[in-house]
Amino acid sequence: MGALLEQVQVSVVLMVGMLAIMGVPVFLTILCSLLIFQIIPALLCIPLLRKAGFSAWWALPALIPGMIIPMLWIFAFIRWPRYPSDPR
Repeated sequence: MGALLEQVQVSVVLMVGMLAIMGVPVFLTILCSLLIFQIIPALLCIPLLRKAGFSAWWALPALIPGMIIPMLWIFAFIRWPRYPSDPR
């Protein structure tokens, strides 16, 4: 628990430092682009995952930059629990 708290403290210090160095407009631009290009696509994956019978936790890799394309590629070719293609 102590290591997690330390990581959170480091993250907060880095965010405050970035805000102080770059200024508010640049910081808000980066924050908005993060929201538009990473968080919203990850949230849009959740209904698709639930419809296919997967857990919503599968949307977490979409938050890693560059992982949404490989994740969707893998997701397209695995067997979906709700729609099995192989009737056995």
